[in-house]
Amino acid sequence: MKARLNTWLGWCIAALLAAALTCGLSTNLASNATMLLLDGSNTIPAESSIFFFDPYVINQGSSNYWLYGRDRRNYYHFIYRQDAAYVYIPIQNSCPGFDPTNARTWCQARTGGGAMTPLPGTFTRDVSRRVGVALLLVAATLTLPLRAAPAPISVPLADGSGARLRIDSRQGSARLLSASGETELRVNATLRDALSRSDTVLAIGQHRLTAEPDSSVLLFVSAPSHPTAAMGYCGAGQEDGLLLLAVRNGALVMHDFVLLQSCLHSIEQTVDLGAEPAAAFHPVPSPWLVSFAAMHDDTRVQRCVGIRDERLTFQDDCITAPDASP
Repeated sequence: MKARLNTWLGWCIAALLAAALTCGLSTNLASNATMLLLDGSNTIPAESSIFFFDPYVINQGSSNYWLYGRDRRNYYHFIYRQDAAYVYIPIQNSCPGFDPTNARTWCQARTGGGAMTPLPGTFTRDVSRRVGVALLLVAATLTLPLRAAPAPISVPLADGSGARLRIDSRQGSARLLSASGETELRVNATLRDALSRSDTVLAIGQHRLTAEPDSSVLLFVSAPSHPTAAMGYCGAGQEDGLLLLAVRNGALVMHDFVLLQSCLHSIEQTVDLGAEPAAAFHPVPSPWLVSFAAMHDDTRVQRCVGIRDERLTFQDDCITAPDASP
């Protein structure tokens, strides 16, 4: 009986650890729990959640509460008025001269949060909530060292040789696998650093020329905005982009890189790039590579990705041939 009880307890603990791992690896739980625990003036907007809210401007005074934050749908600005805690506005908006770090440019912003209590020095959360946040923080913090590096990827080249390109982003290395054997490719320091900092690396397309073979490969890469400063500006943010690579004379070279989403640069080009980025990209007819949903003049469009003169180019249709990049 005791052995069965121990087994049952072991499975329960394993399930709890698995749940904590999932939350810590895929959400902003750890950084937000820390924020709530350390400063009682902080709050998570009711329209957002502790899992996805991302504060990107923090007050630099005696209280470290967030000033600007965002999630997958809205931008938020902490105003701390008697009638409201914050204002918010959709990420996809048509405000002239919109600046995510200047609420004065936010047209038709909505208020949220209800009436506020006086700021500083007092607990604005009850004891039970603080204990709960502390427990979440401990569970999530335990998962941080276990964040998995992306697995090596293997991509067939479209040059007619039958060779495959194997990229190990954790090591920042690449190998060419062909019928004659395996060849280590040279990777310069800039590309090695870009690959090794990424926590997501996906092959999403290959360039196929109609007139001649080609060895270029299109990758989606995502890296933390500030991996060593979780509580600072964009501490929980990500830098997502498309990376165009090619095999040239025994080396893996980078032809182009374009940001799709960026906390540091306030770029929000895609609409549905979420926890499963591979699902956001769709196959399109040659010579285009992939397409994704984007907004143009408040209208949802299908933005196509192509290559022209070894550079990435974007158009809001997949019928005409890719234009040269400016």
